[in-house]
Amino acid sequence: SWSIPSGTKLLSNDFTENDSIYTEFVTGSGPLSTDENLVNVLFDEPGIKEIKLRNVFKDSVTESVQMNGNWIVDKTFTVTVFDDVKPAFQVLKGTDVVLSVSEADMPDEANSASWATVTIEAGEQLTYVDNTTVGEPDARTWTFNGGNMDTSGAASANVSYNGLGNFLAGSINSRRNSPDKPDGETSKLIPLKIEVIPSTQPFVLNGGMLENATEVISFNVTGEIATLTGEEGNFTVNVVNIAAGFNQNIPVQSAVINGSDATQIDLTLSAPIYNSDNITVEYSSGNIISIDSRTLESFSATNVTMHRNDNIIGDVYAGFESESTNWKKGLCNGFWVGNSNDINNDTNPPYYFSRVTSEKNSGSASMKFESLSGITNITLQGSNFTKGGQTPHGIPTLQAGSYEVSYFIYLDTIVISKFRI
Repeated sequence: SWSIPSGTKLLSNDFTENDSIYTEFVTGSGPLSTDENLVNVLFDEPGIKEIKLRNVFKDSVTESVQMNGNWIVDKTFTVTVFDDVKPAFQVLKGTDVVLSVSEADMPDEANSASWATVTIEAGEQLTYVDNTTVGEPDARTWTFNGGNMDTSGAASANVSYNGLGNFLAGSINSRRNSPDKPDGETSKLIPLKIEVIPSTQPFVLNGGMLENATEVISFNVTGEIATLTGEEGNFTVNVVNIAAGFNQNIPVQSAVINGSDATQIDLTLSAPIYNSDNITVEYSSGNIISIDSRTLESFSATNVTMHRNDNIIGDVYAGFESESTNWKKGLCNGFWVGNSNDINNDTNPPYYFSRVTSEKNSGSASMKFESLSGITNITLQGSNFTKGGQTPHGIPTLQAGSYEVSYFIYLDTIVISKFRI
């Protein structure tokens, strides 16, 4: 006999793979039992469902239990039934919730005239928070209108609105991506109108300054720029290179609005600069005007973060990706610690240096250092550099010159007094 629970239905054998509506094939609704050899069960309610099968034998069989002179085998088949994905989310202005949409809501753009309106100043943010649980999605894509980003896959997204105007907020697509779950997705409009008005805040430098690979210095300001013409003389760019004995101001050859980001100014200098330089940029207020008619304020000398070339050492080596079983190597090919890596002198873990996959900046691994008895003087060497060509670990021939060596280091809840690279 079969037993099916509530939230399920029995179907006859008459349906085909082309059918999607099963009403005419329903022969009973759970909970119920049947002694048919073959049962077709329709799951029309989400949750964990148990289908139970009992077989009765006159003699003992595998897994059977004797009851009332018979031998019984009970089996339970557990089925997880996923609901449709039903997005739910909130929109916040600062800490104030300006919109809350539940899984039961299904906004229609035809009704957009009645949607709530949030008014913000140019440069302000709205925060979009995904609260979806129904249907157990594990991914989403926000689509935004009028903001500083078009899309985002984050559970919580901060969107800045720098341009004046009126916008419909956008939409969210929630979906199941995990191979352990059935496919499913739903898109829902964000029923909110956004009005962006001129800002009452000062128009100022926003963040730091960066040099790119083409020696252009870029920085952002707190709003989109409407006009930028003839401002080169209002910038003072000081360049210092101690090793070269250089300390001069280099004139700005051009100052323009970035072609893809109207909040960004790009400066091109009239002479070359080098990543060993220390550079500052200062601005004396002129006539850089935002789209909401604010004038960019002066700012004092600000340091420029210089461009660094891409990593010349292969990702496999630099990321500790090549696993080894040799504890003297720190469990990683291309490196060497030696006998001193054995903390307890028993050739068993723990080791001072060991390749792990529990923490990583990129790729799949990192090198862990631990000491059970305080500060320890021990060295991890990068080995197998070659005089020609490239080693299997991805280390190229290094030409004569100066190189910058750096690592991303994750510090656990400990104090490290000295770390030498």
